[in-house]
Amino acid sequence: MSKAYPSNLTRGQYEFLSETIPEPKRGGRKREVDMWEVLNAIFYVHLHNFLLRSCFKSIFGNIKASQT
Repeated sequence: MSKAYPSNLTRGQYEFLSETIPEPKRGGRKREVDMWEVLNAIFYVHLHNFLLRSCFKSIFGNIKASQT
């Protein structure tokens, strides 16, 4: 079990989204990862990227590019 983050999905949210995750292809290896953890990682990166961009925009948004 990974650390709990605010961006983590609840089991109910995962059950809703799990219908859109394709099944593993036949003849291939079995999935060794928990897709719930994969989605949590995707949402973690997405949330923190959004927060970082909005922070930089609020700090540096009014600075104009210098003429070179």
